[in-house]
Amino acid sequence: IASTIQARQAQIAWNELGGHIDPFNLNFSDWLAIRGLGENTPMGMARVAQLLEAQSELIAFNHTFAVIALSFFVLMPAALLLRSNKTGARPAPAH
Repeated sequence: IASTIQARQAQIAWNELGGHIDPFNLNFSDWLAIRGLGENTPMGMARVAQLLEAQSELIAFNHTFAVIALSFFVLMPAALLLRSNKTGARPAPAH
């Protein structure tokens, strides 16, 4: 379940972050120029895609952790419903 959440959240984050990349943004052009890359070069777009993937995976890991932590806290009271062996007797062997 966690791997499905991870994959879906990564795709969502990729699309959300990628939607904000605009070649007409001067900050974007300046960022590429500082690194010696261009908007129309394969290396420039490969670097942008690499950073986009890294950031989207980080966001997805955070969301996945939040879901796991929430499920842990929701299920924690279920431990109180478990019966304990109060007789002190050892459980029967499984053989």
